Amino acid sequence: MTNKAIPDDELERRIAGVLHDRAEAAMSQTDTERRLPPFIADTNAAARRHRVTWGLSVVAVGAAVILALVLTGVPLSSDQSETQEPARDRSPVDVAADFVDAFAGYDPVRASKDLAVDAEMKIWEDADGTSEWQRGLVWAEAVGFKVLPSECAPEQRTGSRTMVRCPFALHSLGSDRIGRGPYPDNAFYVVVDKGEIVATEMVVPSETNGFRDEVWDPFAQWLQREYPADFAVMIRDVDGVQVPSFTGDSITRWRHRIVSWLALHQALRNTASSPG
Repeated sequence: MTNKAIPDDELERRIAGVLHDRAEAAMSQTDTERRLPPFIADTNAAARRHRVTWGLSVVAVGAAVILALVLTGVPLSSDQSETQEPARDRSPVDVAADFVDAFAGYDPVRASKDLAVDAEMKIWEDADGTSEWQRGLVWAEAVGFKVLPSECAPEQRTGSRTMVRCPFALHSLGSDRIGRGPYPDNAFYVVVDKGEIVATEMVVPSETNGFRDEVWDPFAQWLQREYPADFAVMIRDVDGVQVPSFTGDSITRWRHRIVSWLALHQALRNTASSPG
């Protein structure tokens, strides 16, 4: 996979598209979801095997191999390095923490402000390994995917690059509303070079932190049983793994079905607490 710089106008078009989808979803709402894989061409196949999805645990990769590839193997375009503004005394930890804070606030524009134009974003990838992180943020807001950040810390430095680990707990699919979670052991790994983010990945070990068993599987099974037409639009299969779909239609359905899911749990709680 060749690193290709994304023109500024193309990045702006993508962000505008995400914001447009968010506006459409809001207007349609009637009531109210180890380690960094290598980011270079000759490890593309391995990176796809290590995609983080709800139904797939992350395959551990040796730290020495990862750091050698990630911290030294993600080139920036030469013309960009000449025009890059100084970091203005912001440390790599500050840059990474700002990204995570914007992500937790569902703000793709603010989260993009420190990204290199060819940054590798291993967050919510499609079947071809293309990141859908901006559209995924619209979905995240719709389903209550809540990032609860802890303090970021540098994990390793190589030359001008620093890999920062930002751990977080999460709620999703209304888990906080039904008395589940928060689910621990998640993290963003953010590689910062001269004040820019050149690579990042979100790691969610859903098979080991309890989220899949307690929330995702029960929700997906209920959805497939009660709303099979919605299930076909909202959830897709990628290499035998269930992952959410981020189309505009899907996100609107996610928003409404989360309401139905929470109403079901409220009804069950009311029944359990009724006398007799």
